[in-house]
Amino acid sequence: MLTIILELIPYLCTVVTGCGDGVVRCFDAKSGHLLRTYSGHEGAILALHMAKDKIYSSTIDGIVRVFHIDWAFVK
Repeated sequence: MLTIILELIPYLCTVVTGCGDGVVRCFDAKSGHLLRTYSGHEGAILALHMAKDKIYSSTIDGIVRVFHIDWAFVK
């Protein structure tokens, strides 16, 4: 599976990735541990954008999804 890091949130030490399997993943940048996943896409994610408490993701088939970020998962 190809994983492309599309956005880095350095002040929270979090890395957000969009993947070929249609899943958005949030990782702890220091440990590499998976913190949270967001699913709902059927195609590969091509773009991510973050604004305030939301992740916007779009796929190869043109679908855009908006995920609410619950920052409680970041320690």
